[in-house]
Amino acid sequence: MYLNTIRSALLCIVALLVSPLSALIVWDGKIVPAWPEDYLAGLRKTARSSAAPQSGFGFYTRPKDTTYGLTMIVDFSDQQAAFPAEQINDWLNMPGFTMGNTKGSVRDYYYEISNGNFLLVNDVVGYYRAKNPKSYYESGSGYSRATELVNEVIANFDPTVDFSKYDNDGNGTTEAISIVYAGSGQTWGQGLWPHSGYINQTKDGVRLGSYNMCDMGSSLGIYVFCHECGHMIFGWPDLYWFGDYCIMGNRMSDVNPVPVNDFFRADQGWIPTVDLTGDMNARYAVRPNGTGYRYVNPSNDKQMYYWTNVQNTGRYASLRGKGILLYRYDGGIRGNTSGTSRCLYVVEADGNNAMAADQWPSPGSAAKDFFYSGNNTEFSSATNPAAAWGLKIYDISTVSDTMQFSVGTGVVATHQPAGAFPSIAVNSPMLPIFDLLGRNLTIPPINNIADYTPYRNRMIIIRQPADGRRQLYIH
Repeated sequence: MYLNTIRSALLCIVALLVSPLSALIVWDGKIVPAWPEDYLAGLRKTARSSAAPQSGFGFYTRPKDTTYGLTMIVDFSDQQAAFPAEQINDWLNMPGFTMGNTKGSVRDYYYEISNGNFLLVNDVVGYYRAKNPKSYYESGSGYSRATELVNEVIANFDPTVDFSKYDNDGNGTTEAISIVYAGSGQTWGQGLWPHSGYINQTKDGVRLGSYNMCDMGSSLGIYVFCHECGHMIFGWPDLYWFGDYCIMGNRMSDVNPVPVNDFFRADQGWIPTVDLTGDMNARYAVRPNGTGYRYVNPSNDKQMYYWTNVQNTGRYASLRGKGILLYRYDGGIRGNTSGTSRCLYVVEADGNNAMAADQWPSPGSAAKDFFYSGNNTEFSSATNPAAAWGLKIYDISTVSDTMQFSVGTGVVATHQPAGAFPSIAVNSPMLPIFDLLGRNLTIPPINNIADYTPYRNRMIIIRQPADGRRQLYIH
């Protein structure tokens, strides 16, 4: 018996060493790398109905801007609640939540990383005392007893909860049903280990869809719950072999988790995107949490590169590097299932592809994963790493909040075109400038008499005469 106990302990340790300390997706009782495509496709067809035009790419489910969720809290005879219901409500909803050095509530996290485009409001009900001790639900085969607890909790709250409130987009399926339990998950991939799953019950005229089961632990960090919301609400997969660059990847910090990666954020329309093509020859500026740049495979519109400026401050404080971070996406791959089969991964600027060799926890991030002058200033078919589909990014600047790069294979025009151009006189140098679609052009500050800034396939020329009036010319 003693040897069996040691063997069981060693197996748990090995599982933790080879598996990310994050929550999972469970479908039909089995761990899967991503939600089934037919399930996500059904949600995408009806999600977020609105007369307003939508930005983004449409790869993942886009919920309503304000989404209401239900969180049911549970404790056990052998694991009583360490936090009162009021603190659980604050943890999920309070602006500026700081308990245990946590950097904001779950609400704060998503409101911040979405640039105010997504507000998650959780109604908290409970506590409910489970019928069995926690040790019972942690045992059994796989997630079978987690399913027991889910059904038990729903049955308990059904008489007092109107589940139809949590069908936010009116498509007949709820988006955000969560169960948070006292204590911590014990065994990876078994029992109550944090995960997202599918309920498939009908209550109050709506189908209860995906759910999140999350532990409270010994302190109320926000990583696990926010990670699970990524699965449950948006349909994002676990990003194994991805490093520390997304909350769907490695678990670097419970109290200040990194944001969702910029490709997923752009897919939601939370940051603007400029689409580049092979016939463009221009120079661009890129800033943190600003416009991202996308280059799509001309032969397959589900394959693309996406890049932004990432600085290791704020939510990114745990990263070991900064500069231009480049992603490659393949919508034909369901989740990240191995180092050689990944729907989304970071193109490591040093070319060593270290993340593909180690799922978790190392490598996590490195300064040389980023593109910048002093490390790697070009990404093309002739470099290591090598670009595909004719993309060439080059002359990448030094690391700063405003970085620059050139794209294309021809000469980038830097002179003022001849001839007269219509001008707009701007009295205030701080006044933002927008294009015809209402997008902020994020023109950099004017430091010289003439400043040339390329935008899409045009040249914007900004002049600041002696009288201080800014003038905009578009060629």
